Amino acid sequence: MKIRQYRPAFVTGFDNETSYFSSVEDLQKIPWVANFAEPIGGGLAFDGFFHGDQKTLMAVYGNNKEWWVVGFADVDLSALGIPKWTAPADLFPPRDAMS
Repeated sequence: MKIRQYRPAFVTGFDNETSYFSSVEDLQKIPWVANFAEPIGGGLAFDGFFHGDQKTLMAVYGNNKEWWVVGFADVDLSALGIPKWTAPADLFPPRDAMS
């Protein structure tokens, strides 16, 4: 199985890596994946790895308040036991609350 590293288009000067893994444990040991398993700015704790759709690996922080795309796998991550990410209920406030 393999995963392709994701960086936003505005991040230049780097080549995205492709890494191979045979288990969730191997996936989490890939250095550029493992970097996401640390607290981030503002003291937001790492909540865990999730998948957005079946092949998008995400890192979630601060009790589901912030999330980052880590990479794109060539396999269904849910089949490996990685839980599906669900947006927080307050992410999209009702339209009348936006007036």
